[in-house]
Amino acid sequence: MKDKRPIRAYRGRGKALALFPYGTADIASFEALKPGEPVEITIKQRRSLPQLQAYWSMLQRVVEATDAFPTAEKLHEALKMDLGYTTPLKTLSGDVFLVPDSVAFNKMSAPDFRDYFKRAEKLLAEKFGIDVHELRKEAA
Repeated sequence: MKDKRPIRAYRGRGKALALFPYGTADIASFEALKPGEPVEITIKQRRSLPQLQAYWSMLQRVVEATDAFPTAEKLHEALKMDLGYTTPLKTLSGDVFLVPDSVAFNKMSAPDFRDYFKRAEKLLAEKFGIDVHELRKEAA
């Protein structure tokens, strides 16, 4: 197939493992395949804006409930540090500091962000005694 555009698909809900076109543009790509023709698939899951909004809402609610951090952004940076999402940075003087990694859409995959989010929730629950599941319900 000459078209290099990625084909979007989803997995069916049944027991049989099958992929189905996600949208109309993807149907043509599927139909261009010969029955039984092998293809190479690279799985990439897209990040979710609602999930990201739930994360930031949770952080804001923790800030409001605890006063442990002045802003959700500061709490976010602390979470990344405590959870080990860091990179060593060497200064010109030779000192080495850890700086927080990015969790931006282009820096962290969807499965990795889901794992990070779960670990962040667990850490917040442990440190502040907060029921993060209740926070999630409130954010929805």
